[in-house]
Amino acid sequence: MSYTPPGHDRDAPDEFEAVPPGVYGCVVETLELKYSQVEGNAYVAWTYVIAEDEQKNRKVWNNTSLLQKSINMPGGWYKSITAAMNDDGDYAEEVSTTSYDTEEDMAEIVADAVCGRMVTIAVAERIYEGRKQANVTAIKAYDGDLPQLNIEEMAETKGSKKRPKARAAKKGKKTKKGDDF
Repeated sequence: MSYTPPGHDRDAPDEFEAVPPGVYGCVVETLELKYSQVEGNAYVAWTYVIAEDEQKNRKVWNNTSLLQKSINMPGGWYKSITAAMNDDGDYAEEVSTTSYDTEEDMAEIVADAVCGRMVTIAVAERIYEGRKQANVTAIKAYDGDLPQLNIEEMAETKGSKKRPKARAAKKGKKTKKGDDF
């Protein structure tokens, strides 16, 4: 007989169970700069929180590579920024033409702009190391009914304890198994 903690609902979905395939309106919660274990290549781990429907408050994760060959792919770094800003790529263009001291600086500046913004993601299912995982296959600007904060409202929340913060891993720091791609 297996142990069941008090208050645990066996019929409730597992917190880490993959989100079912579908299209979801989400809030960008965090961006975290990380480095792949083998090659040390930089990527940004995005955390989304579903804001609507039956999956509300569930989290979905996606990694966007910062390798030159990958940044313009559908669901890539620049496409994700464009979707979050909903500005036809103006901010992503600014990010691509700005010189940053470090990748960490770039990730933190972009996180300040996009965390808290709404996007629409398409999620498929994949099997990774024998387990089902949600796989973000596309991202676009949010077109649902929930309000989208504008740039001025985002600036007002900057520094607020309620606003998500960007985090950056130190270059060369080992990340968890499975973060390598």
